[in-house]
Amino acid sequence: MRGLSGFVVGVLLVLIAYSPAFGGERRILERDLKDDFLVAKWTTSQGLPQNTVTSILQAKDGYIWLGTFGGLARFDGVRFTVFDSTNTPGFNSNRVLSIEQDSLGRIWVGTDSGEVYLFSAGGVVEVGQAEGFRRGQVWGIKEDRSGTVFISSRTGIESISVNAETSHTPRVVARADSFNLFVDANQRVWAKHAYRIALLSAVAATDSASIGEEFPVSVFDVAFAQDGEAIVGTSTRLGSFRNGRFSDLLPLDPKIHRAGFAVAAFDGAFWFQQTNESYRITDGGLTRYDLSGSVANGSRAIMQDAEGNIWLATQTDGLVKLTRRRVRTISEIAGGTTGGVYSVIEGPDGRVWLAGGRLFVFDREKLSEVTRIRGSAAFPLVQSLAIDPAGKVWVGGQNGLFHIEGEVLVPDARVADLHVQAIFFEPDGSAWVGTETGLLFKRRSDTEWTESSEPMAKESVHSITQTSDGSVWIGTRRGAGRFIDGRFEELSLKGSPGNEFIRDIFEDRTGAIWLASYGGGLLRYADGSFGYVGTKNGLPNNFLSRILHDDNDRFWLLTNLGIVVAPRSEFIMVATGQQQFVGGAILGSADGLSTSEGNGGHQPAGTITSDGRA
Repeated sequence: MRGLSGFVVGVLLVLIAYSPAFGGERRILERDLKDDFLVAKWTTSQGLPQNTVTSILQAKDGYIWLGTFGGLARFDGVRFTVFDSTNTPGFNSNRVLSIEQDSLGRIWVGTDSGEVYLFSAGGVVEVGQAEGFRRGQVWGIKEDRSGTVFISSRTGIESISVNAETSHTPRVVARADSFNLFVDANQRVWAKHAYRIALLSAVAATDSASIGEEFPVSVFDVAFAQDGEAIVGTSTRLGSFRNGRFSDLLPLDPKIHRAGFAVAAFDGAFWFQQTNESYRITDGGLTRYDLSGSVANGSRAIMQDAEGNIWLATQTDGLVKLTRRRVRTISEIAGGTTGGVYSVIEGPDGRVWLAGGRLFVFDREKLSEVTRIRGSAAFPLVQSLAIDPAGKVWVGGQNGLFHIEGEVLVPDARVADLHVQAIFFEPDGSAWVGTETGLLFKRRSDTEWTESSEPMAKESVHSITQTSDGSVWIGTRRGAGRFIDGRFEELSLKGSPGNEFIRDIFEDRTGAIWLASYGGGLLRYADGSFGYVGTKNGLPNNFLSRILHDDNDRFWLLTNLGIVVAPRSEFIMVATGQQQFVGGAILGSADGLSTSEGNGGHQPAGTITSDGRA
């Protein structure tokens, strides 16, 4: 998902909530990874320099930096730029163990052979060592809140001010085996030092037990949450740590996780990954995901990026990204396939009807196809849907108008051989039908349909709706207009920034009329004038087919390049010239859509169901 300024063709939105705090008895819930996440993976086949990713960070400019045993890599989401001893002057070691970005924006790189390099716009500089000190494998580099950068290696811990001249050498803080570094919510740096946990300052490493924070023995990894609690992985246990007290979460097998072992804390949850499994831990529960097919031998680091994606720096399986699934297709939920869908509507019984050539009904997790038609005619190509005031389902298509009786399609002989693109019922039962060649109307008491003689109503009609003043609006290939008090008023779009092809019309609570233009973006008509929202304001595409409005006062716009979701207020601000860009999100194939291109031209091309799903 990408931001607008920088969330259906048969889909359901799934928003994943997170629980704060950790404590109490926990249960393990097994969940299918694909139900919650979309998985992407990169290995040497896609340009990663080596498949052991030792370290990962997202820089302030958005790039993902990776340490590998084949050099340092910068990833833009598509391509890897590799820095190694063959192409980067001053960088002489390709086995990268640790990376960090400091407060000045520079990238620090620690290597397997003990060198530390500083990457900046000015080039690459090697960080020296104090006289008499020989730095070992560099397992961690972190900066604390005071601007002190710590370097942790197999021979000790060093410190240096982030503002120091690059020619200065770090101070030796402690001499003993040191491994990972951890940063807490207060930006203090802790170290796994001499096989215990120590709190670091520029001049000393203080054993945690001496300050009332006695961590368990044999700690492998630690991650701190924003509330100060930490997840701690040891050689035999995974647990949480708060105020000097360790609470067991999960037993661990020390034989299988020494290298591929990682913990993390973000979004009110703890995460743990080893072998082919990952756990998400919240108050009262552990959720286990099977990563088979993506990760086999664990990860060295877990990171969440600025967009909420979870990245795994794996031991042998390259780089893996887990994107929270915000969209699920009905085919995935229920099995089977619907093919392309033109319209979708909820019936009074909560079932969702789908018209897309074939006709389906979706009931919770079951998808059924309607295949029977009264009479001897072949089953038609169906494309539009409506519900009348009595709750009856109506269907339109290339062979006329139909309604449903007991899962059987019943044709309306009076509207035969017309391509029905839109169907609308007034509260009193009066019916409107938009066809490829014009508009039909029938009062509840009428037996025959009346064809409108209005010039615009003889165009291809794609949208019909009624506004709060009783007007019936139509959207056509040649513009929009309304029937009010026995007369027709054309809404002149000449001089407006939009296209005349109108596929959907929506009235908001202020009485403003919003028009989805196919090729001209989103139009707002209020107080006799137009406002406009298009690609220049952050929409991915100017081809719109549907406007949905939910209970949170958000618009959902179906476009040819994804579904735009943003507060209605954002569109108002742009349409009235008070800001340039819409602040919201765009849902596309990266979020679970099988394609980013929306279907439209038949009513309704999307719906909000009674339980709040789009």
